Amino acid sequence: MKTYSPEQASLSFPIDQHEDIHVVWNNIWFEKDQLIFKNTKSPLKPTPLRGVHKGLDTIREDYFLRLHKGKAYRLCHSKGVINQEFSRGWKSLTKLIEIGIQKYEFKTSAFSKIGSTIDKEQISVFFNVSHEKEPFIKYLAGLQDAYFPIIPILEVNSIGREESIIFRFFTKKRSVVVVWENINQGRASHLFLTAIENHPDKMAEIEALILTNIKRKRSILHGGYTNSSTVKNRVSYLDNLQHKSIESYKERIQNIIDSY
Repeated sequence: MKTYSPEQASLSFPIDQHEDIHVVWNNIWFEKDQLIFKNTKSPLKPTPLRGVHKGLDTIREDYFLRLHKGKAYRLCHSKGVINQEFSRGWKSLTKLIEIGIQKYEFKTSAFSKIGSTIDKEQISVFFNVSHEKEPFIKYLAGLQDAYFPIIPILEVNSIGREESIIFRFFTKKRSVVVVWENINQGRASHLFLTAIENHPDKMAEIEALILTNIKRKRSILHGGYTNSSTVKNRVSYLDNLQHKSIESYKERIQNIIDSY
């Protein structure tokens, strides 16, 4: 953030006319390209912010309030007009809104889209991971190779659509392990193994499987159906892992890394 001398500051934003105010997510609502502030200590006028829209109000509980309900952001205003340069909390506030826009677009994307890619640091704010799955997803994020982005992907099934994640990392022999992990309890990890030169084609097959409303797709991957072998061969299926204990899970993953 830029620093200003008192003389410079008074030219653009008179020091005797500004006031600091702390806002929380309960104060913030969205309109097209505007932040709307409600029930603040001092009335604040709508603040322009390109890219926001009213649809973000639909993820208030699932994203903004779930993770950041008690967090306050220090903003600077003059007669209700926010001055972004002088607002210490503006950068943190807008960064979380940027991730929120990604999450909204992911959750409302068409069946044919996989959503955006995200960084390791965004997983805990992007997904509402079940308590059971949290240590496993943190472990997979730690293995994720920087060569690949993490992919949030909507699993289409008989229930509707569920949030899931694709992680990728290399084995010691430079094969690529692809892990498909649903964030909800009771869903096994499904692992695929491919050579790096075949990786783009296999990823397309894996994504198509996840996004297509195939009946009993997870049961097919577990085996026991007449078409199980055909489907598993097409996606280079390796194995499935249950989430019984993080220690046994790590041991199995490490064995795969060492063996392939």
